[in-house]
Amino acid sequence: MRRVIFSASRFLALALALVVSTSAPGHATEVGGARKFGLGFNVGEPMGLSAKLFVAPGNAIDFGLSFYRPYGGHCYDRNNHWVGCDSNGQSSINADYLWQDQLARGTVRLDWHIGVGGRMWFYNPDAGARNFLLGARMPLGLDLTFDNPRFLEVFIELSPVFYLIPATYFDIEPQLGVRFYF
Repeated sequence: MRRVIFSASRFLALALALVVSTSAPGHATEVGGARKFGLGFNVGEPMGLSAKLFVAPGNAIDFGLSFYRPYGGHCYDRNNHWVGCDSNGQSSINADYLWQDQLARGTVRLDWHIGVGGRMWFYNPDAGARNFLLGARMPLGLDLTFDNPRFLEVFIELSPVFYLIPATYFDIEPQLGVRFYF
């Protein structure tokens, strides 16, 4: 976990340096304006597909579909004891409502977002293990969009997750991804 957060801080520093170093006035990016729907992929915890739909200026719904969790999973038996499960045979869906605001603008635009939502994991159960996990999320991240190409968004996100069913525990899911807007 520490290595992932360190890499995330390096990415944040690079993104901020890029924004500060751009002094030319920029044109409006089309992300969130003329182009409201983005589809892409993300790596991190978990890895998979990502979609974002702007429903109003500064408000969006974020969706995720994952088929691989690089660090394994949290499976529980019928007595709510952790039994551990491997990365294979896992998939998840998540949906979040995001509030987004601009931090800086130049030839690139840097926005930040915060949201609220949920994630559900599905497992191929081992002998006696339960086959789902449900949790509440609060994603916090940065979105970098460009004047050229105007349809591209790069994002980094940390999502604290409080899993509630079938057992309770806390996790942090870091992600780095890209979306292409239509």
